[in-house]
Amino acid sequence: VFQAKGATKLIVDMGNTAATVIAENASVVAADPANFKEVAFRQKRFASAIEVSRDASDNSAIGLDGHVTKILADRIVRGIENHMFNAGDAAGTAGLQNILLHNSLAANLKVEDIFVKTAASATVVTFQELFDTYVNFAKQPEHLAGAVWVVEDITKLATVKDSANNSVLTFNDVPAGAVGRVLGVPVFKTGAFTAGQKVATVLINPSHAYGVSIAENAKVQSIKGDTLSELKQMSTFLG
Repeated sequence: VFQAKGATKLIVDMGNTAATVIAENASVVAADPANFKEVAFRQKRFASAIEVSRDASDNSAIGLDGHVTKILADRIVRGIENHMFNAGDAAGTAGLQNILLHNSLAANLKVEDIFVKTAASATVVTFQELFDTYVNFAKQPEHLAGAVWVVEDITKLATVKDSANNSVLTFNDVPAGAVGRVLGVPVFKTGAFTAGQKVATVLINPSHAYGVSIAENAKVQSIKGDTLSELKQMSTFLG
C-alpha cells in the first residue's frame, strides 16, 4: 500500500537475473530494459458513509468521531480485500483487480504467477495438495518471508492431517489476526473467493503479489451544518 497522486506507474524486473563475476577492467553489459515491465495503477473511489445523530455525537463517552473514523477505515480495507479475492475483475477496470482471475490471464500480462490450489472437492483439501502448493511456492524462496495462507472456510484445513496423523493446522506462535499456521505459514481468513473459481486456499506473499495505490487526499470528513443535516439533527461521516 502506497500513497500517490492520481494514476501512477511502477517498474518491475521480469528477469530475476543473477549478477556475475566481471574480470578486472572488463565492461558490464547493460541489458536491463528488456527485463523491465511497466505496471499501471489507476485509482477508483471507494466510499462508505455513516450517519450519526447529534445527540449520540454530543453525549458519547467514547469519542464517537474517532470511533466512527476507525469503522470507516475498516470498511475501506474490507472493500479492498473483497475486490482482491472476489468482487474485482481480471484487468482491474471496473474495480480493483481480482488476483485469482488475473492469474488466469496470459503470462505476458502478468508480473509473476501465483500458485492457486483448487481442491479436489468443494469442501475437502488433502495434506498432499497443501504440501504440493508449498513446494511450488518455495521454488521462489524470496516469497516465503511474509507469506500467508488465505482461506474462506477454516474447517477445510482443520480436518486435514499429515502422514503421521497430526493436524496440519497448529496454533503456536500465531501472529495477530491469523487463525493458525499450516506448515509454519500463518493462515488468514477472507470473506469469500470468486464464485466461479472456487479455491481451497491461496498461498501468497501479499507485499510481493498485490499493490494498492491510495490517493494522497484520501480522508474521512464530517458533513454537518447544512440544511438537511440540521433538519435531521444528524452529522454524516464520509470515508
